[in-house]
Amino acid sequence: MTQKRSLEMKMVEAVFCILYLLFVFIAALIFFKRGQYLRCCLAAVLAIGDSFHLFPRIKIDLKGEGKNDAHRLQLGNIISSLTVTLFYVILLPVMKQTDEAVKVPSFFFHALLVLAAIRIYMLGMPQNDWFKRNKKETRWYLYRNIPFCLMGLLTIIYLILYYKAYLTAILVLVSFACYMGTVILARKDPKMGMLMIPKTLCYVWIIALFL
Repeated sequence: MTQKRSLEMKMVEAVFCILYLLFVFIAALIFFKRGQYLRCCLAAVLAIGDSFHLFPRIKIDLKGEGKNDAHRLQLGNIISSLTVTLFYVILLPVMKQTDEAVKVPSFFFHALLVLAAIRIYMLGMPQNDWFKRNKKETRWYLYRNIPFCLMGLLTIIYLILYYKAYLTAILVLVSFACYMGTVILARKDPKMGMLMIPKTLCYVWIIALFL
């Protein structure tokens, strides 16, 4: 009974991931056809980055783990970490283009660029041990997320102060809360990885708002 339920959960996760990727890729195409190229980049960065992470996971869920799947999954984790960082860099120009009457101080964009550069640098540090199966546990997985969380905080601040985009700000806040919940708690309880579902739904909602 437990094995059957486990298989059902894997199927649900696989279907959810496929539907999510389809939605974001279709959204990117719609933005492109409308000539909304910044919005297209926003959706495409999300879709392409998550594809590298989710396709190996879908394959593992449906067919079991193969010889190189763990390596592909870790590579996908790196790429999706990079692209979701770029997502928050691109989001501000998208907001500016959406409402050109609003003047946001350049500090926000420059700060986002600096924090993104720090985050990307930290993702490449050897302390991550991305591809080691029996790697020594350190707190580096927390350290590399500090600049990312600061990016989220800056994003929430300018969304509220300048654009009055309260719903988008709430979605960003919930996505970060779920993401950090997964980062911190899933290492002790793998079930907490389910927090990635509401986190993903927040991104879907943000893209849907721009549609």
